[in-house]
Amino acid sequence: MGVSTVPDPDAGRSAKRKRIAKDPEIRSQDILDAAMDVFTRKGVGESTVDEIAERAGVAKGTFYLYFRSKDHAVGALWEQYVNGILAIGEEVLPRDSDDRPLGDAIAEFIERLTDYGLANAELHRIVYGSANAKALELCRAVNERAVLRLTDAVVGGTQPASTNGVDHRLLVRLLYHGAHATLQDAVSGVVPLDRDQLIATFRAAAGRLLIDR
Repeated sequence: MGVSTVPDPDAGRSAKRKRIAKDPEIRSQDILDAAMDVFTRKGVGESTVDEIAERAGVAKGTFYLYFRSKDHAVGALWEQYVNGILAIGEEVLPRDSDDRPLGDAIAEFIERLTDYGLANAELHRIVYGSANAKALELCRAVNERAVLRLTDAVVGGTQPASTNGVDHRLLVRLLYHGAHATLQDAVSGVVPLDRDQLIATFRAAAGRLLIDR
């Protein structure tokens, strides 16, 4: 007869505690991906750090090595999103040495921003539909950095801050926040989500605002 063995009650827990070493950037992204998944299913308010850590396959303490709270994870997700907007701006917005008409550049930027926003519709719903005041404040801080960077790209170091009564810094702020708010209404179902109509409307509005530039 074979010798019977008694299962080790700690074996499963030991295996569960075993973690795979990863580069910090990869580990941070794993946690953010897990947070996005949990937030999508439950909303920010109903989600817990324990659930995010479990989904990411890390200990709860590991989560806190990267993020101070789930609100900061929301802010980090939004920062990644806004970094994508800045990357689009770097590609299409003119610099001082460019001779491309500003209106053409703004039109392309708005079209690409719209497609990018719609591709990240779920993040919009999470942030503006279920995030609390702390998370929203973190997101607003990220938005402000984006507005300042985009203002620098549009106004440029040699351009006057205003001409013909138009403050171009306020103009960029209006375009950025106006586009974002309208996109949020679209992905939330407040207004019809018609991509072509959104772009046509944004471009028309930008064109009228830029007449006096």
